[in-house]
Amino acid sequence: MTLEVGLVSKLGGLVDGRIYAGIAPRKAVSPFITYQTVSTEQLGRVLDPTIRPHERRRVQISIWARDSAHGNETNVEYADVVTLRDSVVAALDRVQGAYGNADVMEARFEDERDLPESEGTPHWRRVLDFTFIVRRP
Repeated sequence: MTLEVGLVSKLGGLVDGRIYAGIAPRKAVSPFITYQTVSTEQLGRVLDPTIRPHERRRVQISIWARDSAHGNETNVEYADVVTLRDSVVAALDRVQGAYGNADVMEARFEDERDLPESEGTPHWRRVLDFTFIVRRP
């Protein structure tokens, strides 16, 4: 398993399994989560050759919900997106250990922002940036 499989495991229950890599299906039920790795830096055995190599990965996690004024089937509002954001941060920030079989040495919530989405059906979108330090096998 990879870090991504671990993320699906940790976050899927927050949205009844509606978590997708990259892009969600066009008819995905709100709310849902997408995730993508935006950068990976390989960190070698800097001072001690007995330490397993590891990598720093920056992952973007987006929380999406259709605007209830535009036919949202679950009546999710912006406040619900913010509540879900709190649950995602609680599930991941500073949580170490196994994410699937990925060995996470550090997980850190870095940043967040709202991005308006108006193409097709308007969505609320909150983007969260996390940095993970992961030991490689």
